[in-house]
Amino acid sequence: KGNITYTAIYETTPKLYAITVILFDSQSTDIYEYGKEITIEAPAVIGYQFVKWTDGNTDNPRTVQVTGEATYQAVYEIKNYTLRLSNREAEGSITGVSAGTYNHGTSLTATAVPVKGYKFKYWVLAKGDGTETTLTDSTIQFNITDNITLGAVFEKIPPPDITFVQMLYQGKQILLLQTLVWGFQFLCRRRGIKGLRNRPPHWS
Repeated sequence: KGNITYTAIYETTPKLYAITVILFDSQSTDIYEYGKEITIEAPAVIGYQFVKWTDGNTDNPRTVQVTGEATYQAVYEIKNYTLRLSNREAEGSITGVSAGTYNHGTSLTATAVPVKGYKFKYWVLAKGDGTETTLTDSTIQFNITDNITLGAVFEKIPPPDITFVQMLYQGKQILLLQTLVWGFQFLCRRRGIKGLRNRPPHWS
């Protein structure tokens, strides 16, 4: 009888490893074969910016090769924005807030306070993206979501409209001063007539 040769046949069983990816508000674990290349990416998050992965790599997205079980975690940091204030001090001030740097999402309240002889007109809230909002309440609340310039606009209070009228009171002619706010006011006394200041405007 002749010689007999036996050949062993092996079936390759791939090595499998678990890869965990931790992002801003999610976590997933998947199984991959040894040697496989996979791409991981940290998504954009409003108000935050991607800094790095916990292994120090700063590429985003990045490609990694599976050589064993591993965890990749994205590191984010909150964004900071600048608040600038704009007003004419001779006309009024802005209270409740200060110019400076604030974290994304910070809630602020500002009040416009006019000086004597002026009145508040409106706010102009200008964001870094170029948009502007006009607000008419003297006290406003707003959130920091971008670089902001907050301007308070004041205007001078005009003098009251004044007219002079002549009228009869108890048969005597007098000269009165009329204003839109206070009605008729006594301007001068004639022939001993007194006590007519702030008389109601319906006199005839």
